[in-house]
Amino acid sequence: MSDNVNFAIVGCGVIGSAHARSIASIEGAHVTVACDSDPQIADFVSAIREGRPPVIDGRDGRRAVALIAAIYESARTGREVQLD
Repeated sequence: MSDNVNFAIVGCGVIGSAHARSIASIEGAHVTVACDSDPQIADFVSAIREGRPPVIDGRDGRRAVALIAAIYESARTGREVQLD
């Protein structure tokens, strides 16, 4: 009998990510599948499972939010908004 236990996580939101981290910390436990309707969320959990950075990280998220905020600011003021 194997001492390994495989897990699948379906629905990878906040709780799913917490479960993935917990499972990763248990010897012999492995998350073999992570799926979610949002591919970015599923990739985040898979990244935890595989010990790699996610395809889209926090820096990418901050840039996207800054871009959207600049679009709204430009629409509100009628002026060009420079991004850093």
